[in-house]
Amino acid sequence: LNDIWGSTKRESSMKKGYKLPMNAVSMSDISRIINSNEIQSHPKLRIAKQPSTSRRPVKRNPLKNNDVMDALNPYAVEMRKTERAQREAAAKDRASILAKKRAAQKANAIQKKVNYAKVQYDYAVLTKADLDQKIASDEAERKAKIAAAEAAAQAAAEAEAKMLADKEAAKKASVAADEAKEAPAADDDDDDDDDDDDDE
Repeated sequence: LNDIWGSTKRESSMKKGYKLPMNAVSMSDISRIINSNEIQSHPKLRIAKQPSTSRRPVKRNPLKNNDVMDALNPYAVEMRKTERAQREAAAKDRASILAKKRAAQKANAIQKKVNYAKVQYDYAVLTKADLDQKIASDEAERKAKIAAAEAAAQAAAEAEAKMLADKEAAKKASVAADEAKEAPAADDDDDDDDDDDDDE
């Protein structure tokens, strides 16, 4: 068997280069080996046990830290100066800025009206002058319709008043005619009474 398989220290004579495998450890109690004085007192193990004193570097936010931003973008200093100057100028000239803003808002509102008029009138309105002319013509047409309606209402009221007056006049005339008819009959009765007195 030694010639066939060899041993842990000698190669086999029948198999070229073959040697019996050697046990990795002679003692299977690994925890005892690790906690032994020989292992625990080894210098390399002491170095490994030492805690690391190096800290991870902190990453700064360049949007919040000006120094980091200056390191990344050297022109950031000039940009901040320009923005500061603009803010100061705006604070000093606030009235003119508000006037420009209001003028822009007014122009925007006018443009909105023009755009709405283009859609409403089938793109017949092209400029503000055309819009003003169209608005004026629409206003004149509206006023003319209102005046015509008022005139028609007044004519109807006058016609109704005239009709009522005619009815009242006809009624008065009929009453007067009835009174005129009754008056001669009363005179005849008076004459008869006078004749009777004379006879007596």
